[in-house]
Amino acid sequence: MGGLVVDGRPDLVFVAVVAVMLVAYLAGVRRLGAEARAWPIRRSSAWRAGCCVVLLATSSGLGRYGAAMLSVGVAAQLLLTLVAPMLLVLGAPLALARQSVPEVNWVLAHPTAAALARPVPAVLAFAAAMAMLYGLGLIDPLLSSKLGRLALDALLLVVGVVLVGALTSEAVARGRAVALLILVQAGVGVGLLLRTEPIAATFYRRLGLSWVPDLLDQQRLAGVVWLVGQVALVPILAVGVARARAR
Repeated sequence: MGGLVVDGRPDLVFVAVVAVMLVAYLAGVRRLGAEARAWPIRRSSAWRAGCCVVLLATSSGLGRYGAAMLSVGVAAQLLLTLVAPMLLVLGAPLALARQSVPEVNWVLAHPTAAALARPVPAVLAFAAAMAMLYGLGLIDPLLSSKLGRLALDALLLVVGVVLVGALTSEAVARGRAVALLILVQAGVGVGLLLRTEPIAATFYRRLGLSWVPDLLDQQRLAGVVWLVGQVALVPILAVGVARARAR
């Protein structure tokens, strides 16, 4: 497992994206400081940690071998859909943007943004993404090319941030949304376990990796990784939602 972390290959696209995220965030913090307005250190720390998790998922061994082994790729997907978004949302980037760059308020007031800020629509958007990827087979062509894998990682991160942001907002209906999320996540894991045709079979067979002799076994392992990850991470998200409701 340690090798998966250290034996990486930097993904230059996501390295650049994370660099922009860090610079923009710190610029906002600096702008507040210049106006004698404080910004909590814990939020800045959470944002930095979230950026590190994005790099871990895309530029460590998880990102490198995730293209060749579905179980490793699913582990990286968990980081991008739940772990990194939780940390990034704790960084409160929208609150920072509203204070340091008030012009963003008109973007956030757009009906689409307002709808996705509510828990149930955000979970439905996440469910739609999972249905397209795993149910309709969109993940097959995405895994088969470098550009497709970049698009997949970007989609998972954006959908994850929208999802976590909505669930930890001040909106109502969080209980129904969390229950729906658990059903969706369980459906993805069970689908991986029960699917009789390997995902992206042509791509994986073309790789011809000696340590991945059975694609269905690898896919079932991916299902186990996904379900175990949900068991570990969904309660953490539920705690965050409960704290948001308490606030």
